[in-house]
Amino acid sequence: MKKFLLQLLITIIWVSAFAQQTSDKEEILKVAHQFFEALEKQDTVVFNKILVKNSFNCIVIDGKDSTRIFNRPSRNFNLKPENIVKERMREKEIKVEIHKRIATVWAPYDLWVNDKFSHCGVDVFIMLKGNKGWKIGTISFSIEKEGCH
Repeated sequence: MKKFLLQLLITIIWVSAFAQQTSDKEEILKVAHQFFEALEKQDTVVFNKILVKNSFNCIVIDGKDSTRIFNRPSRNFNLKPENIVKERMREKEIKVEIHKRIATVWAPYDLWVNDKFSHCGVDVFIMLKGNKGWKIGTISFSIEKEGCH
């Protein structure tokens, strides 16, 4: 009987941990999608809701003969009302890793400006879970003009 109860307790703990991991993954992906919706709508209210206060972007731009790397505050997007930016993650290629209150989202993407293809790359979101849920701490991304799917 003790062996059965121990196995039952282990199973309950494992199922509970798996359910929490699934719930966190869904919430993390929801925040990532909110980021892209806010980008398209140029919605700074949503950006402020889903970004950690002092979050920043790290950017890698590959050129033919050089690579540029720089960073800037995440809230410092170069939004222009005349540009409609649509960035889409390639859903089948997204990878999410979670450890307690920190997570990463690896998301290859394609980006269009005013319905014209601009570039592709990979977004890497560092997500942090505080008292108000998951938020984006850092966004690192590449900008690639060639080799896009």
